[in-house]
Amino acid sequence: MPEHIVSPTAPMNGDDWKKFYDYDGTIRKIKWDAVNALQPPEKCMKTSADLKK
Repeated sequence: MPEHIVSPTAPMNGDDWKKFYDYDGTIRKIKWDAVNALQPPEKCMKTSADLKK
C-alpha cells in the first residue's frame, strides 16, 4: 500500500447527493456515469508527490 492515497472530492449541498447516488430507503448506490462525468479542476491542488515534501 502507498503511504498516502490522494482522492479527488466534490462538495455537495442540500439534495446535490441525488445527482451521484440512488437511494431506495435502505441502500445507496453510486451513479458511476454521473461521478465519472465530473471534470477535475484545470490545476489539481495537490498530488501524492506534494505529500513527500
